[in-house]
Formats: sequence, C-alpha cells, structure tokens
Amino acid sequence: MMRKHNDHRDFYALAALLDSGYIGFTGPIKLDEENNVNIYRQVRIFQAYSQGDGTQTYQDETILGSNNPDSYMYIGSKGIEYFHNRSESRKGWYLTFTLALIGAIISGVVVSKLTVACAG
Repeated sequence: MMRKHNDHRDFYALAALLDSGYIGFTGPIKLDEENNVNIYRQVRIFQAYSQGDGTQTYQDETILGSNNPDSYMYIGSKGIEYFHNRSESRKGWYLTFTLALIGAIISGVVVSKLTVACAG
C-alpha cells in the first residue's frame, strides 16, 4: 500500500471501509458504545500491524503478533454486493450494445432492400 504519512493517518480509508462493511478484518476490531467501529482506535491498530511481526505498540494500542499470526482483511458482504452489482450492470450494458448493434444492422439491411426495390 502506498503510504503518504507513514503513520496512522494512512489507514483512515481502510477503517472507513471496515466500518461500512465493505471489508472485514480477522484481527481486533475496536468498537465504540454504539457498536460501530471506533475509527481512531482502529487506525492505530492497523498502524501497529504495519510495523512488523511480533508484539507492536503504536501510541496506546498494543498488538501481540505471536498470539494472532493469521490476521488478514477480506471482502465483506457490502463489498461482495458492490462487485456483484457492477458485474450485473456491465452485463446489462453489453446486452444493450448487442441489441442496438443488431437493430442497426437489420435497419440498414431493410433500408438497403427498400432503396433497391424502389429504384428498380
């Protein structure tokens, strides 16, 4: 991932995607009182993970890398829905293009035959 600031600020986009359900995370997810992702704490957790293997601390967040070596991100339910909708939309555009092309070819043939029939 391209890092602009090399600190926790680089992870706000990931935390927002996590909060909205587009991605999931198998590591610790910090929640607030309303069971939403606590964005500020979560970006600091991501920064701690980015520092390497083993126990890492960033500001007041600590992770024990040896206890959870299989932490990873995955596409969440909203992410799957987003990609499915994009795929269906693309199929719709291909169908529309194909039908328009067939209609244009048929119209061209009909006009050509009528022009030849009227001229002759």
